[in-house]
Amino acid sequence: MTEESGPQADLLARVREAQQSLQDAQLKLATTTVEGFGGGGAVRAILHGSGEVLDVVISPSAVDPGRVTDLSQMVVAALQEAQASLKTLHQESVNPLLKSLGGLTS
Repeated sequence: MTEESGPQADLLARVREAQQSLQDAQLKLATTTVEGFGGGGAVRAILHGSGEVLDVVISPSAVDPGRVTDLSQMVVAALQEAQASLKTLHQESVNPLLKSLGGLTS
């Protein structure tokens, strides 16, 4: 195998660096959890970096048999907030890598 030099070597080095950065970002996300809240904090949802729901914590004050619909809405709100946080975290981790990949041919 011959050793590359010049533009091809630079491009290959940048691709390898981008790959490593992407792997690092994926590892960080895999070990991260995010939280979302509903009902002013009466419901808390905890999600793994992969999007898996790990836990939903409901305050006893949120449990009223006559207001089950309200509780359901609080759970949904907490899950949606946690998912939005996770999406933001993914974007903050991956977008810089994608931008650097976009510049590989420049």
